[in-house]
Amino acid sequence: MDETQPAGGTLPEAAAPPGSEIVLLVEDEDPVRKLVRTILEKRGHVVLDARNGREGLALCVAHQKSIALLVTDIIMPELGGRELAEAARALRPELKVIFMSGHTPDVVLKEGLSKRTAFLQKPFTPARLAQRVREILDSDA
Repeated sequence: MDETQPAGGTLPEAAAPPGSEIVLLVEDEDPVRKLVRTILEKRGHVVLDARNGREGLALCVAHQKSIALLVTDIIMPELGGRELAEAARALRPELKVIFMSGHTPDVVLKEGLSKRTAFLQKPFTPARLAQRVREILDSDA
């Protein structure tokens, strides 16, 4: 384990550098979406948010500037997170994705996503969200 990391593998929120990237947030639960949006905006990100996959895809199509990251719930009515990510990446191949879910991690596998898929288990702390977003934005994947 990296000695600079506290036990448990999470860095304090202050340790995750702030960002300025545009993040597309798609979450069907209003309180969760509002909370995640607030956390990301406090970290310096510009957040586009949508209540479902169809709205998220419409934002992906309509937004003129680059979108660095898609943060999406996996299980949503109408258009799920995996389908949204596939369609969004077809439009924006450089788009990075973090899937989140309150279901057990095996849902990721059941939804046809690989074990290497960026995943964030709900509930999460603001520090964990900030850290995971920064990790994925800074990754080469």
